[in-house]
Amino acid sequence: KVPNTVLAMIDLRHTIRVFFPGLMNTPRKSSCLTDEESQTFYDHGILPAVQNTAATIVRDWPPSYQSEKFRASNGRGHYQESTHVLSVDDVPEFSHQLRQWMDQVPWGQNMVFGTEIRGKKDATEHQPFRDDALTSLTNAFDDVFYPGDNIDGHWWVDVAIELQLKRKAVVWRAGCATPILQSLQFDNHEIDLATQNKRLYEEDVCQHLLEVAGFRARMPRELSPYQISYVQAYTTDKSLTYHLAGGGVAKQITAVQAMATSQEGGPPYVQGLYDSYTSARGKIDVAARLEVRVPYAQAAAVLLRFPRDVFLKTTLVFPRELWWYVYSNDCSILQVYSYTI
Repeated sequence: KVPNTVLAMIDLRHTIRVFFPGLMNTPRKSSCLTDEESQTFYDHGILPAVQNTAATIVRDWPPSYQSEKFRASNGRGHYQESTHVLSVDDVPEFSHQLRQWMDQVPWGQNMVFGTEIRGKKDATEHQPFRDDALTSLTNAFDDVFYPGDNIDGHWWVDVAIELQLKRKAVVWRAGCATPILQSLQFDNHEIDLATQNKRLYEEDVCQHLLEVAGFRARMPRELSPYQISYVQAYTTDKSLTYHLAGGGVAKQITAVQAMATSQEGGPPYVQGLYDSYTSARGKIDVAARLEVRVPYAQAAAVLLRFPRDVFLKTTLVFPRELWWYVYSNDCSILQVYSYTI
């Protein structure tokens, strides 16, 4: 991944990122900027760009990266982040100035701006028909483009199709990747390149059931007719424990939390998980969702005629109550605590 950082937020789901190709060959543990790189970016890029663009508001900005760290720190390792507003009229000049200032930093040359819009799928749901897809795609970008703006292949869109049945849990069958990728018109050579490379492909076993598993695949070359670069098959039950923190995407329990006790006897974390699964049994269906990443030009065409027989070959269907019965594992843990503590 290209090292990058968030530069600005337009709204809750719309952010602007800056990518630095000059840092691609540096040893690093993640694509985030280091503290030293962040300091250089602010002190030698953002601050002088604001000074040259909107001198009357710079008085409210931190004079240095370190001074902002001091202000934001509570002394116990936590930070209170703050934001600063830039007028939309100043954005073009600020962007120009930022690029000029960062060109003076060896690793800051040729930086790239990227727009990221996340979490809008529920607002653009539609039936798998061409006209509905075009309408939803247009609506999704209403807040990004002005009428008449040109939209090209530099924009990538995540498009998904899902199979859901009332009072059922529809989940992916282990080994579903090959028939799914074939249905997306990848040839066998491309499928082998992706699925046999551990850096490109990962299977996600669900609830320790070895026959139930989705997958994630980064395609090494975008050779399908839809120019698909990424494919993932997952189930919607993951939303119950979805939690972005510490580089993870799900709720996690620490050793200290595992040893804690509640009035019910077991760890509060396990009790909370138990209660969540219990509530879901009678209310929440589970759907199998297939998601692909394609250029904007293909977003209204992909997945419109996904073969029904592929769904039949690659999914399993459980009664909803049975699927959510995974909480019984937590129940047994709670019973152990009640007898031993």
